[in-house]
Amino acid sequence: MQSARILGACVVPGGQIPSALSAWISRNISRSYPEQSVARVATPQWGCVIVAAPQISGEDGDCDKKVIVGFTGYLFSTIDGKLANRPAEKLRDAYLRDGVACFACLAGNFSAAIYDGRFPRLLLVRDIAGTRPLYYACHGGFTFGSSATAVLRASGLPAIAHESMLYRYLADGVCQGNHQTLFKGIYSIPGSHYLELTPESSPKILPTRDVNRVEIENTRWGIDEAADELRTRILTSVKASASDNVDGIGVALSGGIDSCGILACLRRSLGGEARISAYSFIDGGNSLSPPFDERLGMEASASHANAEHHLIHLDASAIPRAVSLTSHIQDFPVGSPVVFAHHEMFRVAAAHGKSVMLNGHGPDAILGGSLAHVFACVSQLRARLRLVAAMRTLRGSRDYAGIGLLRLAAQSVWATTRLPRILKRAQPAPVPGMQIGWFAERSIDATQNSGFVADDPFLQVTLRQLYNDALPTALSIEEASGAALGVDSRAPYLASSVIAFAERMPHEFMVSDQGETKRLLRIALRDWVPSSTIEQRLRVGFPIPAIGWMLDLAPWVEEQFCEMRLLPFFDGAAITRLRADLGRQDKNAWRAAFVIWRWILLLQWVKAHGVTFR
Repeated sequence: MQSARILGACVVPGGQIPSALSAWISRNISRSYPEQSVARVATPQWGCVIVAAPQISGEDGDCDKKVIVGFTGYLFSTIDGKLANRPAEKLRDAYLRDGVACFACLAGNFSAAIYDGRFPRLLLVRDIAGTRPLYYACHGGFTFGSSATAVLRASGLPAIAHESMLYRYLADGVCQGNHQTLFKGIYSIPGSHYLELTPESSPKILPTRDVNRVEIENTRWGIDEAADELRTRILTSVKASASDNVDGIGVALSGGIDSCGILACLRRSLGGEARISAYSFIDGGNSLSPPFDERLGMEASASHANAEHHLIHLDASAIPRAVSLTSHIQDFPVGSPVVFAHHEMFRVAAAHGKSVMLNGHGPDAILGGSLAHVFACVSQLRARLRLVAAMRTLRGSRDYAGIGLLRLAAQSVWATTRLPRILKRAQPAPVPGMQIGWFAERSIDATQNSGFVADDPFLQVTLRQLYNDALPTALSIEEASGAALGVDSRAPYLASSVIAFAERMPHEFMVSDQGETKRLLRIALRDWVPSSTIEQRLRVGFPIPAIGWMLDLAPWVEEQFCEMRLLPFFDGAAITRLRADLGRQDKNAWRAAFVIWRWILLLQWVKAHGVTFR
């Protein structure tokens, strides 16, 4: 099967292709792509440029005038929702007409490589939300691709872990959302950015848009009109995402409003008679209690949309193999065992003949779905001395946060000051099981940023959620899991048309004065999804029996701890104390389980890719 990812390399004039790169080209390009999906250019300025992608456009013409586009993903029209039949050509035409300004205007989920012989230059671009990864390395030439491990092997770089990114993984469970990756010398192009490389200069990372030119529209829209427009844009994006293979579409359904909204829009776009399949992961042992078990919500939403509902679960006995498989598929260690649910869901969907899976990622970041958005609103109210309104918003958000008012108030003050970032930079906080001294000796930088700095505090939270926090990691994990099984993971909420509209909306449309999150989305979908889904407060996602799996696999877990001596920063005594919390039926038990899973998944990644530490 042809790869759905981009691979490529540049070699400077007069230089010999390094042996590692030559072998990589032979193994990963010549054998994995048909000839029509590979473009090769040799010019006096460039010794050699190779681009391999599912779609190639523009090979004809002289080398000094040639514009070649390698493309993966999809594009669609925001007017009628029609999918572009030849997206590589569409991107090439837009680029020839508008230059790099076209990148921010394209709707869809994509990444692309553009060789422009007129300058000459090489451009690597990601869509506005960064739904498709792109990595690069400058070692033994310039190599780039959709897989960080493929780029690592092509460059000939050793697999050495980057200390700051390693700390970030252990502390937060995320590996994406930063220019530097967990592999030293391997870099990621952020979402809504592009890379420019010329023969005379080093790579430059540039934004595709100016976030401070976003104007909040306080007078044009009433909230009901805005909800209608948002629903239309989401519906158009879903329609486009499903239009190339209606029978091959599945929906990842978690039971929350985000994924239920995608399922409802798919039903509306395809009509009442079309066959629709939804896939949900459940805890087969029924070890989860409400509100964490969303099975009733899943089933209600599937029934409401008249969809075939496939319930998926994994026995504990399948987990060791799933851990090994995941460690080889993913570029970086995953921070949660939820990845096993996603992979099994993709596997079952592929067995059913599905080639596209629609997910509900996005609203938590772009439509005011996080506590950080609530805190930003409260901070602005406090700054205007509207203290009663600020407390009312906090009080109303308790059900969404799942914590008490006093703790919520303390968190809101802490989160909206610069003190946490200052303290984190000065002294990284310890993580259970971590020898913090190992990291302190290496002077790590534990702070991260999105690459964008917005004047508006609420927009800044949105940008951080979109480009820096958990979302980029989730998108990367699902893209890799799907690609390994021939299933294209698509995020309709993260089309440029939806994001651009959401960023212009007043903050009170996103978070109400009663602390209701995703207010605009709830109004937009109120007649399309069950009322119980609209009223749902806590965010859960797929219900993973993280504790049950660990207890059922006690001997295997013990073997993992014995092997963790490979990690020079591991503190076994601290983890032993943490394991004692697993028997408790409270939040501490869940917290302990996810921390332990994170260490196990890190160990397996290290073994799978031969990672070392310096």
